Amino acid sequence: MSLEDDFFRQRRARIAEIEELGHRGYGQRFDFTHTVSQVLAEYGSKTAEELTATPGQEPRVRIAGRIQTVRRMGKAGFMHLMQSAERIWTSPSCARFFRGPALRWSGNEVPVAEAGEVLRIDRLVALADGDRWIWWVLDYKLRHAPEELEAYRAQLTRYARAVRALQPGAEVRAAFITGAGSVIEVGTLDEATLTADGSQTMLAIEERGMPLDQIAAYGVGVQLHIEDLAAYIAGGERLDAATRLAGLLPAYRELAAEIS
Repeated sequence: MSLEDDFFRQRRARIAEIEELGHRGYGQRFDFTHTVSQVLAEYGSKTAEELTATPGQEPRVRIAGRIQTVRRMGKAGFMHLMQSAERIWTSPSCARFFRGPALRWSGNEVPVAEAGEVLRIDRLVALADGDRWIWWVLDYKLRHAPEELEAYRAQLTRYARAVRALQPGAEVRAAFITGAGSVIEVGTLDEATLTADGSQTMLAIEERGMPLDQIAAYGVGVQLHIEDLAAYIAGGERLDAATRLAGLLPAYRELAAEIS
């Protein structure tokens, strides 16, 4: 059985599990007729009188996008709609994830299960690298620097962990795609090993793809998560993250300064 066939088999099994939990295996479909730029090009220069000159034949369009603001003014309403698909599609940084000879598999809104919870990956692709495949977990975020939010990074880590469970031994990488078409790779937990050391246990974590200018903050974040885990196992309370962060960050910055 090929890797692709195995992935399809596992994905069908996961979808069945998701549906047994009472959730839809696939998202809702919405068919649009125009993009925002097409609406502006076709109707932007016309007056209200021109658009309504023939009763019953006024232009009607279906567009998709993210609603930013809504303003209601009497019988009229105005909506600010953000549409980033065109910029992402035409971005050179994103091209390999949508087309090209290296693209071996791709899926949108891919359902996966992780820790008993249903998750949906915005886009999952497999790119050929010689005789192996590299799986990319892609998460669309419109904001300029999504990697700065811990909640976003944690969510992306969960997605990557779910894919690693489906593809054991395969390289899995993760990145945010912004509304401007930028690709921001984020380090996710690649491997954790436990080694006996006398009466204690050594935990070694390998993490890849971390930006060097933020490695100190990443290091502190990993230590905080481990200390929280240790406190939970011991039956204690979660630590004061802000206070602990302030105490750890200077030392991690000194260590980061030695990395080139």
